[in-house]
Amino acid sequence: MNVVNKPPTRKPQVKLPECLVSNVLVPGTPEQKKVTGEKRKRLSKAFLRPLDKKLKRSALVRDTFAFPEAEYAHLVELKKRLLAEGVDIKKSELLRAGLVLLSTLDDASMKEFLAKVPRVS
Repeated sequence: MNVVNKPPTRKPQVKLPECLVSNVLVPGTPEQKKVTGEKRKRLSKAFLRPLDKKLKRSALVRDTFAFPEAEYAHLVELKKRLLAEGVDIKKSELLRAGLVLLSTLDDASMKEFLAKVPRVS
């Protein structure tokens, strides 16, 4: 076997710009604070609330109420359907979604719809 001895190859040295070597910014470039401000503006467009304000959670109210068995079975069936679609949801979230849907109806439609719901005594 012939083994050829090659001299080690040297990687070319890259000369870094002065602005990266020293901690001084290049004249004409924005200051560091302005760069973070621009990033903050881009992030604020992505979120619905301002980044500086903490999201205040509303107080939760516990309540108990009774359901007819058939309607409770509907809740369980809806949960199963949504789980099959890949949506994991709680019963309380389903009820809250129903409230949102009811609030989108006009008054006449809401009265008509609620008249179909039997009263539980």
